[in-house]
Amino acid sequence: MPSRFLAASVILAAFALVACGEADSSSEVQADAAWLDTGPDASNASDAEGGPDAPDAAACENKFEGLSPVETSCAWVGERGPMHDVWGASPTDFYAVGRNGVAMHYDGSSWTPLDLGTHLDLFGVWGTSASNVFIAGRKWVYRFDGNTWRRQQIDGHGLSWIWGLSECSVFGSGEVGSVHHFDGTSWSRFPTPGPEPGSPDAWSMKGVWGTSDSNLYLIANADRVVEGEPYPRGKIAHYDGVAWTIMLEDAGPRLQQIWAAGPDDIYVAGGFNSESVILHFDGAEWSTVFSDMGGELSAIWGRSGNDVYAAGLFGRVLHYDGVAWSELGALPESRVIRNLSGSGDKTWLAADSGILELEGDQLSFAVRWPINWSIEALGGCAPTDVFAVGIGPVSGTGSQGLIVRREGTDWNPMQIPSTGSLHGVWCSSPGDVFAVGADSTVLHYDGSGWTKLALPVAPGYLNGVWASSPSEVFVVGENGSILRGNGNQWEVLDSGTHDWLRAVWGTSPSDVYAAGDGVLLHYDGKVWSKEASAQVRSLWGADKDNVFAAAQGSILRREGTVWVKAHEEPYSAQLGYAEYWGIAGSSASELFAVGSSTVTQLQGGKYETASDFPNALRSVWFAGPGSALAAGGPNMIRYRCSPDPR
Repeated sequence: MPSRFLAASVILAAFALVACGEADSSSEVQADAAWLDTGPDASNASDAEGGPDAPDAAACENKFEGLSPVETSCAWVGERGPMHDVWGASPTDFYAVGRNGVAMHYDGSSWTPLDLGTHLDLFGVWGTSASNVFIAGRKWVYRFDGNTWRRQQIDGHGLSWIWGLSECSVFGSGEVGSVHHFDGTSWSRFPTPGPEPGSPDAWSMKGVWGTSDSNLYLIANADRVVEGEPYPRGKIAHYDGVAWTIMLEDAGPRLQQIWAAGPDDIYVAGGFNSESVILHFDGAEWSTVFSDMGGELSAIWGRSGNDVYAAGLFGRVLHYDGVAWSELGALPESRVIRNLSGSGDKTWLAADSGILELEGDQLSFAVRWPINWSIEALGGCAPTDVFAVGIGPVSGTGSQGLIVRREGTDWNPMQIPSTGSLHGVWCSSPGDVFAVGADSTVLHYDGSGWTKLALPVAPGYLNGVWASSPSEVFVVGENGSILRGNGNQWEVLDSGTHDWLRAVWGTSPSDVYAAGDGVLLHYDGKVWSKEASAQVRSLWGADKDNVFAAAQGSILRREGTVWVKAHEEPYSAQLGYAEYWGIAGSSASELFAVGSSTVTQLQGGKYETASDFPNALRSVWFAGPGSALAAGGPNMIRYRCSPDPR
């Protein structure tokens, strides 16, 4: 017997509607509009095109004017990362968005990157048709008219989710505790229940569903302190066009998503950690229709009241057939499924580890980029042929090595011998690639497969590799280890130091640099000599007269035989020192140094730093002028100076 909750009779006066920056009479609540299906399906009369009772587009101006185009000048954009949401107008027209500006489009045959000109997080996607799509992001809200993507800010920021009744009535949340409404012409503040938006105890608004602007259901969360620890509790409220009624003051654990087949068939999914819960509203009262300890649910969606899906932690998927909820399956490698949506015979899921497809009761990856991957180094042979190495899933024997190859716009994991973590990679040609890492590992790729090379000693951790040719390869690692070889035979070079070496780069076998924990060395083909004392993580040069080092809080440049600070990033109370981990460029006048949330660019003789990037970027690689990749952890971003087509 499902437990029953009775709606509280608490009525809250509606806040005055405040437009973005000034009052706007056009933001008044509209008259009732027919309910529209939010999950478009070709078999549903109320589909993405609006359905028979949808308001005519002429009822609102539906202006695209006033929106600025997406960034078309040089910009960092999302390449790969965890996904947050997915939505489609038809089986051949889907969008997925995620962390660090990652966006992708499905055309019926494959998923391809979508360039929105941003590296900032994208949280939600929703639309009414192929020519009216909204994407909610950290700083911007994006809109597509079928030909061009444009963007705008709302109260100086973006939205954390987005959903709508029609193209004339769209909702989202920006500042904590707020709800914004788009009436087809402009965005304005919508009345909200709970404490003042932006206040310390403001509710976290998670979603809205309704049949009209005067019949809306909202889910939210607020922390309640239990034994000294904050414990999120769900809240559900209803809006009748005049005031909000709190239906459930305490709806149980954290609520994540709301979806409905109709006004008397509403579902809410949530939970907390291992706890999962699904609530249902039958038009009169709310009840718990499913709960267990299988993991928090973060997504719910359906094609009808007899065909509903819920998903969440551990890649778990549940299904309701009109009679009972059942376990459909799970794909634990997906970690957390954040959202799901479908159209026709296609059902897609946005997860921490990529984009999944559900066919029947089978889950599979369409785009795989596990969140438990950690990219440590990048090296490429060409813009469309790049190798990323790092740390894969941890097994019972410890961290496992990882190599992923970019071929065109796809990234594919490669089969490699069993190794520990990998920390350096160098590509001389597609048939001559070296990777190094823990446990004295040196791998070589000959164009057909990776092999593990034998070394005369066991130096332990190897951190960097550079080669001038297949027969001149330099490897550096712990305790001052330096090896020189041709892939088959290796010699141990005397570095003159026991400091850990992190990086190596050169112009020829008689002009090589190595650096690491407190030391910067140079090799003239005969002997290694110390040139400076510095904490260096990466080396790169344009030529023998322009060599750079990424150090803690600074970028060093070699002038003659002396290393000087070419740029020093000031200490930040929020971020501390800019600890650069990677450096690379296309020339002596264009380079990037990347680190903890920081990217510093040298362009035209001037250094500029931005600090709104993914945390712990570890490596950067240039494909050519105006084209680069940077990565660290599960995050990868791309620098381009001309936008990609859709």
